[in-house]
Amino acid sequence: MKHADLVRILEGFRDDGDEDVEHLHPVLVFRLAGAFWSSQLMRDHVRIESGARSMDAQRHLYARWRNGAVGANLAADPDRVIAPGFRGSYHMIQPADNWAWACDLTRVGPVSWSQVHEVLDGWSLLRTVPGEPWHVSHGRHTGIFAGPMPPESVWKAESVPYRPLKVRRPRIRGPYVRFVQARVGAVQDGVYGPATAEAVADWQANHGLTADGIVGPKTHQALEGEQA
Repeated sequence: MKHADLVRILEGFRDDGDEDVEHLHPVLVFRLAGAFWSSQLMRDHVRIESGARSMDAQRHLYARWRNGAVGANLAADPDRVIAPGFRGSYHMIQPADNWAWACDLTRVGPVSWSQVHEVLDGWSLLRTVPGEPWHVSHGRHTGIFAGPMPPESVWKAESVPYRPLKVRRPRIRGPYVRFVQARVGAVQDGVYGPATAEAVADWQANHGLTADGIVGPKTHQALEGEQA
């Protein structure tokens, strides 16, 4: 099942019908679709209340909160720096990879958050904001939480097109860098810097490749095999 198919599953569980689930991170989409598919409780009693946000949408929410607008909720400053490549809010589409890393859920009918979390925990969809049981994510700027991952056909085809990688300035950024970092055990900040190159070199040495810290075609093919 491809990423677009998983997105269509989530579209059926939107609260108002206009929540942006298309720009949620592929791992978040995969795990959340799996939670709905596997649990009658989720299908009957849980809806997606807030999906991905553009920076403009985040600015609007932040301005409403700062100005004390009636009904405005606390919203993060879209210009704050969380980490390299991560800004504003995890709900916001991130410059590091063009995906949003969190969504908000809401309950429908007689169900407790503890019941919902029992299902979500099984898919490694965790709460990352204290006091907000409705806010769930598949990871943070430090990396993706260990758990179910999309099959190669989803992850590779939809979010990580290959590009040669080596340390240079300006730094190479993007989803393929994060893919490589996940495979070699580096911090997943989406930036190809010296620390990532060192982790790549260690991985290459352990897999019979030239340990030069450069992701060329041979290393790329080996990384794909590691994922499969």
